[in-house]
Amino acid sequence: MYNFENDGFEYYQNVFQNDSINKVLNFLNLALEEELNNLKFYFNKNTIPELVSEINSIPWNTFNHLPEDLKQRICGHFKLNTRLSDILWEIPKDQNFQAIIKKILKTEKLFMHMPPCARFILPNNSKAAVPPHQDFSYNQHMSDFLTVWVPFVEIDEACGGVKLYQGSQTHKMLDTSKTEDSYWNQEIPVFDYPEISLPMKKGDFLTFGKKLIHASCPNISDKTRISIDFRFFGENSFSKKYYLDLQTNKVASPFL
Repeated sequence: MYNFENDGFEYYQNVFQNDSINKVLNFLNLALEEELNNLKFYFNKNTIPELVSEINSIPWNTFNHLPEDLKQRICGHFKLNTRLSDILWEIPKDQNFQAIIKKILKTEKLFMHMPPCARFILPNNSKAAVPPHQDFSYNQHMSDFLTVWVPFVEIDEACGGVKLYQGSQTHKMLDTSKTEDSYWNQEIPVFDYPEISLPMKKGDFLTFGKKLIHASCPNISDKTRISIDFRFFGENSFSKKYYLDLQTNKVASPFL
C-alpha cells in the first residue's frame, strides 16, 4: 500500500515471531512497573491518572531544571539500563526482518545504533508528545540511517502511534534545536504533506528515513503505549557513537 521510495515510509505486518515479541514485552512490562513505582513515589501519587495530571501541570521552565534522568522518565523513555539490555536485540536479530532492512538500505552488512529507544507513553501524558521533526536532528552522529518503529501493544486511533507526513522525505533537512519551552527540539512546519497514521499490531513494524517529517500521536486510551524505535545503518555509513554489529551481535566502538 505504501512504498518507501514514493511515500517515504513502509509498513510491514506480522514479521516478528510471538516468542520474540512476548520476551521483549515481558521484560519491558517489568521495567515499566519499576518506572511507575519510582515516578509515583517521586510525585507522591497513587494512580496513573493522578501522576499524569501532576506531570502535565509542570511548567516547562520548571521541568527543564529537573535532573536529566527524571526528565527522560517523565517524557516516556525507559531508563538506560533497560535500553541497554540485550533482550531488546531479539527484534533486530530476526533474519526476516534483517533481510527487509538490508534491501531498503542496499547493504550487505547491518549495524544498529546503541542503545535503542524503548518508550512508555502513559495515557494523556502531554510531556511525551514529540512535535513534528526529522530524525536526523536528534541523531546527527550517524551519516545516514533508517528508523524502525516497533509497537508492543495494539495501535488504534485512541492509543495512537506515529504521525507520518507522506512524501516529506524529499524535503530538505531543517535545522532545529531545543528551546526553553519544551524538552523536545522545536516543532518544524509540515507544509502541505498529507498526514498518515496507521493502525498496527504486535509483530508489525514501520520504517522511514532520516528526512521524513513525523510526530507522535497522543495516547488517549486507557493503556500505556509501549514501543521501541531502532536506528540502522549499513557498511557505507558511519556512526560517531556505539553501535551493535549485527554480523557478530557485539557492541562496537564508534567508526573513526
